[in-house]
Order: sequence, then structure tokens, then C-alpha cells
Amino acid sequence: MGAIEKPADELLQDFAKATADHKQELIRDPATIFKFATYDIDYIASGLESPIRALNRMLFVQYFSAMEAYLSDRLIKVVMDETAAMSALVKNNKEWSGEKIPVTELAANPAAYRDWVLTRLRELPYHNFVKIDNYYRGALGFTIFPNKLVKATLMAFLPVRHDCVHRYGYDHEGQERSISKDDLAELEKAAEAMVEHIEAAFAQRPI
Repeated sequence: MGAIEKPADELLQDFAKATADHKQELIRDPATIFKFATYDIDYIASGLESPIRALNRMLFVQYFSAMEAYLSDRLIKVVMDETAAMSALVKNNKEWSGEKIPVTELAANPAAYRDWVLTRLRELPYHNFVKIDNYYRGALGFTIFPNKLVKATLMAFLPVRHDCVHRYGYDHEGQERSISKDDLAELEKAAEAMVEHIEAAFAQRPI
């Protein structure tokens, strides 16, 4: 498994003691970045008791931001680093089956194929968990969901994310989304379970 195995406070201690090269390695690791992000969110959440209801909505959105960054960074990193993962993704991705790269573009830029894949991956909506699950299955051969409960939790929170990001926490009927501390804890637990599952599957996959 990756750096996610350690608690955030231990990761911070390791980071403080690390050499410059090791620090660069840590900050490039998607699981470590996720852990640092959730540590920051937890720190704010545990230290504030505010009557402002928007605060919990802001923290809620940040958990999603950390998840989406992790899903993006992990997938892009492995696809760009490993030829087999890139080939598997392109071969298995039905959304790309009709796409073509002009021969003239390949002649002018030998990296056009790689650049094309990178651009498409960067354009993905990483909060669309069902779509992203298909990309992980295609490239790496495993699902992003550790179990049905985690999947159900994340999917149930998606409409809330939409309203918090795009409608300042109000649904289309004008009802305010109420997010409790328990909701934040449930989302964090599901997010951590997903990341731990992906890191374990990532480490155990055949290369």
C-alpha cells in the first residue's frame, strides 16, 4: 500500500525530517497529497464551532476536491508512466473508439498520441464516479469502490456536492442543504476507504 497507511501526523513528521529529494517524492504521491488535504480539513473542522451553516458546506466541498484530485493524479500518473496501462486504457475505452489522430500530426509531433491521452484524462469530470470507475477498470483492471456501502455513500452525496458547488448549497426547489458534522465524518470515512482500496489494488496489480 502507499503512504495512506500512516496517520497524517506521522506523515507530517516524516516530511519535516525528509531530505529534499524525498520531500519531492512525497509531494508527488497522490495518496500523500490526499492525506495532507484531509488532515487540513479535519483540523479546521475540529477547531471551529460556527453558527454559519455555509462552513460545513465549504468543508464538504473540500473533501470532494481532495477525492477528485487523488483520482485524477493517480490515474494520470500511472497511465503516463506505464505503457501497458495506457495501451489497456485506450483499448478498453469505448468512449475513444471512434477517435483518430491525423498522420500529419503524428509526423510533426511523435508524442501526439501520448499528448492526446493526457489531454483527455485532464478533461474528465472526476466527481463522476461511475465514469471514472470505468477508466480505472480499463487502465488498471480494478474498481475504485471497495464495497457497495462506500459506493452508495459517495453516490448519495453527489447531488449535495452539485448544489454546494453550483448553487451555494440550495437545491432547485430553493431548499438549503443542511450538512452536519456526522455527514462530514461519513464522507471522510468513505473517501478514505476508497483511497485505501485503490492504493492496495494499485500496489498489488501485476506489472
